[in-house]
Amino acid sequence: TEMGDGAAAALTLKVAVARYPTSATLHVALGHALLASDRPEEAVQHASRAIELAGDDPAAHRLYAQLQEKLGNRDAYISALRRVASLDEGDVSVAVALGATMAQQGDREAAIELLTNASSRGPKTAAAQLALGTGFLEARALTAAVRHLKEAIRLQPDIAPAHLQLGIAFREAGSLPDAVAALRKATLLAPENADYHHQLGMALLDANQPREAAHVLIRAAAFDPNDENIQDALARALAQTRVRDPSEGGSSPTSTSSESGGEGSFTGDLQLFSVAELLDFLLNQRATGTLLVRSPRGDGRVELYRGSIVGARHPGSKPLSRQLLETDLISHTDLKRTVVDPDDLERDGVVACVVAASKLVDKSSLEALIQRHVHEALLEMLTWDQGDAVFRKEASETAYPEAPEIQLDTRWLLIDATRKLDEQAARSYKNKGD
Repeated sequence: TEMGDGAAAALTLKVAVARYPTSATLHVALGHALLASDRPEEAVQHASRAIELAGDDPAAHRLYAQLQEKLGNRDAYISALRRVASLDEGDVSVAVALGATMAQQGDREAAIELLTNASSRGPKTAAAQLALGTGFLEARALTAAVRHLKEAIRLQPDIAPAHLQLGIAFREAGSLPDAVAALRKATLLAPENADYHHQLGMALLDANQPREAAHVLIRAAAFDPNDENIQDALARALAQTRVRDPSEGGSSPTSTSSESGGEGSFTGDLQLFSVAELLDFLLNQRATGTLLVRSPRGDGRVELYRGSIVGARHPGSKPLSRQLLETDLISHTDLKRTVVDPDDLERDGVVACVVAASKLVDKSSLEALIQRHVHEALLEMLTWDQGDAVFRKEASETAYPEAPEIQLDTRWLLIDATRKLDEQAARSYKNKGD
């Protein structure tokens, strides 16, 4: 079973049980092997038999509780936990599971009493202290939770879950500086865990630090693009960073109804978030929509389809439709016949989509033109650090008539554009030095 081959273990143990049918220990071992093989219904028979043979054996009741939880039999699960707790008062894990269940059912006082008894009898290991701290946190006994979590960290300083739970406990207690400090440590110990970054971002939002919260939540979203709670928190952080006093003037534009978008849309201040950061976030979200970038230098846009760039424009560039005509890749008549809606002529992604689908333009020539067009736009927009970036999310099935054949690698384009900008900056620095 420990080697991960539950089926082989079960087969071997069945032979042993057939030879020694009154051994409760063997029935428990077979039950665990069957559970590891995802055969809980069969395992229950052996757990029940073990309880018949040795009713005071905590191991048999512990297995029975695991199986009832697996099968979704909540009442039987709780009853089995209570039996284990009465037979083995030092079993912290069972006390915590039972205490959490009691707390969820609204019986906080009984949960706290159970956990307090377990804390006086259980082992003084980091794992046990973490479990107790988590249990007290579930029961909202925050002082006790903090005490046990701190003890877990004292015993094992690099135990990431303890730092996470301590941060959550401090946040619930309203001690935001302590919460942020604990959660920063947790993310350092688990740098690729989306939940850890999400919790830190929420604490930073509570502490009125939306800019840093947004940076942290962008990382969280990169690790788990489908988590709606992370997306909602990020939208809050971005919204809070863009608040400006209209009397200050400047380039802050007034949003229009067409740009306000729906759920998943956002606005970011370019002094706080670079175009590269926002695009990288949208890539990880596999987003579909348009990123409108507005600065004192002019307006630009990047069109995305499920996380790939399908069109881009900067103030000095011409629409893709005009470039297709000027390079003689398509005639004016064919273009008008292909793109029926005149408004679509301004949407480079839609133009590229329908032109590629029409087969009127060689695909490699069209791809090369679009890539050059997008590359030029990114080289321009990635340098902007004044203004706003507004993302208007769209449903992919309604934004495009069909999936675009030409979808450019967003990450590669960002890396290449950033590299060229770095080279330009290095040359400029060298020329100044000369």
